[in-house]
Amino acid sequence: MKLNNLISKHFCDKKQNAIAMAKRILESIASTKRGYHLLCAVNKSGALNLKIVGGTVLKHGGPACWVSNNRMIYLSEDNTPDEMLRGILFELANAHQDAKLRAVREHAKQGLLCREGFVQSIEFIEYNSAKIYSHIAEEGIARLGWAVSINNYGKLLKGPWKTFHGFLQTQEDAGHADLYRQEWKRKFKEAFQTRQGAAH
Repeated sequence: MKLNNLISKHFCDKKQNAIAMAKRILESIASTKRGYHLLCAVNKSGALNLKIVGGTVLKHGGPACWVSNNRMIYLSEDNTPDEMLRGILFELANAHQDAKLRAVREHAKQGLLCREGFVQSIEFIEYNSAKIYSHIAEEGIARLGWAVSINNYGKLLKGPWKTFHGFLQTQEDAGHADLYRQEWKRKFKEAFQTRQGAAH
């Protein structure tokens, strides 16, 4: 077999393995009571799509991301099984709150949110996603034998993330909140300034 064919087969197999792993993980999530209800709630708003892509998905190296306009969870083919489970579960929680995310961005588009108001509104939704994630992870660990490390938010929610302020501080320290500041600057700053100017 030629080298090019070997390389092509390797990447094809890698993607197929990732697809099979994602399917198994969705079935596992659906086997939990809370996970099943979450999947049903997400699907009420439209079909959920998964797409396996090469390399890391997000600029900060995350294993997954939710894109609202095509209802797609993008997953890295390089994910380990635990990373894939964490990524799918968290982005399902975000998908469940998609209407809230859309509403925040619509308000920002109308110039109704200042930069920090936008950042905190989005991060608060993600805070709720962490809570949804943690509840399902707890059940998966107890009933299905998921690795304890899957619930990486459990201790945080009982400690520094007991409050939204603690969660937000973590997001600030990690540079995550800055991603939303950049989004506001690119997409919504002009609308906000225009609205402020019209108010004076």
